[in-house]
Amino acid sequence: MGRLESYKEHLFEQLKDPEAAAAYLNAARQDGDPEIFMIALRDVAEACGGMAYVAKAAELNRESLYRTLSSRGNPRYSSLAAILRACELDMTIQPLQTRRSKRPARSEPAKRRPRVLARKAAPAHKVVAEGRCPPKKNKL
Repeated sequence: MGRLESYKEHLFEQLKDPEAAAAYLNAARQDGDPEIFMIALRDVAEACGGMAYVAKAAELNRESLYRTLSSRGNPRYSSLAAILRACELDMTIQPLQTRRSKRPARSEPAKRRPRVLARKAAPAHKVVAEGRCPPKKNKL
């Protein structure tokens, strides 16, 4: 167990730096598995002062913080934001980096098709009067 403890100690020492903690959480988020992200968030919380400190700074109950940060945790946005704030972190949203973007850049106006105006239909009584179509026969 000594080897595992030294790994955790080293990890927590690295995660005390907000830049390293942000990179660690971003890597966990990019994995796509929410369980991995929650475990990483728990590691960051433990590294930035321990669960008791984070619970107090985030104004959360310590037991609910443990449940929230479990691998099956499903935190509310407000809880997640408070935990990150307690660890001197914040969330940001970025556009996806794709090879081919289907949407044009904002500076480049989108190419629009010319509008085709529909020909207004003539009223039925005028069509019949002009002889364009035969009048309907009454069926009795």
